[in-house]
Amino acid sequence: MSGPSGFATRKSLPSGLDNSPAIRRSALIRPDFKRRSGISAVYYFATTRSTNTAAKELLSTGAPDRSLIVASRQTAGRGRNQNRWWSGRGSLTFSILLRPSGAVFAPPNPVPISLVAGLAVVSAIRRMNPGCPVGVKWPNDIFSEDLRKIGGILVESTIRRAKLHSAIVGIGLNVNASMIRAPAEIRNRATSLHALTGHRWNEVGLLGEILHEFFKAERRFHARGFSGFSREWQEADVIDAGRSVSLESDRQTTDGFYEGISQDGAIRMRLRSGKVAVFYSGTLIPR
Repeated sequence: MSGPSGFATRKSLPSGLDNSPAIRRSALIRPDFKRRSGISAVYYFATTRSTNTAAKELLSTGAPDRSLIVASRQTAGRGRNQNRWWSGRGSLTFSILLRPSGAVFAPPNPVPISLVAGLAVVSAIRRMNPGCPVGVKWPNDIFSEDLRKIGGILVESTIRRAKLHSAIVGIGLNVNASMIRAPAEIRNRATSLHALTGHRWNEVGLLGEILHEFFKAERRFHARGFSGFSREWQEADVIDAGRSVSLESDRQTTDGFYEGISQDGAIRMRLRSGKVAVFYSGTLIPR
């Protein structure tokens, strides 16, 4: 399936994959990048509709565990609930393909994977810039401390015989992107690492750090479950406990006060009645 460089052979390429000599010279296939990041193979697209969609095609052709699918440009990036993900020039858009050999994620619930991935992204950003004001927002967002969106995570999993057969972890991150070029409806609600810090970031270096942190977190998750990440989530959470929030799910809106998350990754909300309710899906909106 893959040659020594980690690229798919042309015979097995999905439609749109760029395997030109210039791409093979990319920093993504340098031995030090692969060794540091922990990936097994790299699949690079100059342009693709969505790295998660490309990852699904590669999954069907036998791409190995810990494959990295990365694109310079997405034309139809996807978020949760069929939302579109805008990614301008200077954004990181990539997917990680996981093929666990056993019941790595048990129970097979995609929410904790999103949470672990979010913490890995924040950890990588802080390693490169300790003062960068970023954090996580349940269940799959990377936000600035002033509650503007920087990135998002989309996990798509396949369950077979009550076990996780595969998972695709898609990540979009505004690194050096300019929000001036963003659609009007998100321009004032989003930001980038460049805008937050005032300097340009090394996108390949940041990608390597994210992958390194994610695979390290994946091993911890496999060993101890999500409960081992509770303190880290609390420290990185951009929503303060007790804040007024709404949860939109299945065309219903639930109002209450944020109480953090449970040991298995569910959101906890104190309702107006005083009762604490637990939710495993939905969109969290701070008020």
